[in-house]
Amino acid sequence: MDSAIMSGVRYHTIAREYVVCKRALSIIASLVLLVLLSWVFLLIAVLLKIFHPDVPVFISVPVIGKDGKPFRMWKFSTMVADAHIILEKLLASDPKLREEWETTVKLQNDPRILGKVGRLLRKSSLNELPQLYNVLRGDMSLVGPRPITAREAPLYIEYGGSDMLHLRQSIRPGITGLWQVSGRSDISYEERVALDKTYCQAASLSTDLRISLLTVWHVFRGTGAA
Repeated sequence: MDSAIMSGVRYHTIAREYVVCKRALSIIASLVLLVLLSWVFLLIAVLLKIFHPDVPVFISVPVIGKDGKPFRMWKFSTMVADAHIILEKLLASDPKLREEWETTVKLQNDPRILGKVGRLLRKSSLNELPQLYNVLRGDMSLVGPRPITAREAPLYIEYGGSDMLHLRQSIRPGITGLWQVSGRSDISYEERVALDKTYCQAASLSTDLRISLLTVWHVFRGTGAA
């Protein structure tokens, strides 16, 4: 087994207390947040049904989790129906949009977003709140590398090598992570891979706490879309 993977494996074997404590804290915090924010869930559901009755309140996205296991990550809807089909047409017809997508795997001014409601949910990251359910299930943690789709996995190999893909999958993905508080959609995908590597090699409860506090700060400031 190669040294990069071994370093990640050794770290998590030595820091078993960190893994156990992080899981316990994630469960407690997600339960508390679900109770405290239940009115926010209800408000968002009502707004979506009033202004966009043709879209579901919740959507699930197939992603890759810890140890490469697939799961469905939950979100509030922020895009029009058949958004994936519309994306393919946009990328096929506009070279600039395709270049932007290939660089960041996002579109800064995405025409698929559901008007003011969708933009508000994305800018505030409130669309990610249903992932608290994923945390309770054990699919995710509050803090960690963001889940990636199967389509994104080759980019991790391209920018960080196959070792990097194994390293990031040694940790549960998170609702928030280092790249969200380091530029979010303003950074390139290559920079995102580098930030994930930094987090995986230095993960600790103090690091997770700093990322959590910075996430709250960025959400209140509304800096960058998730």
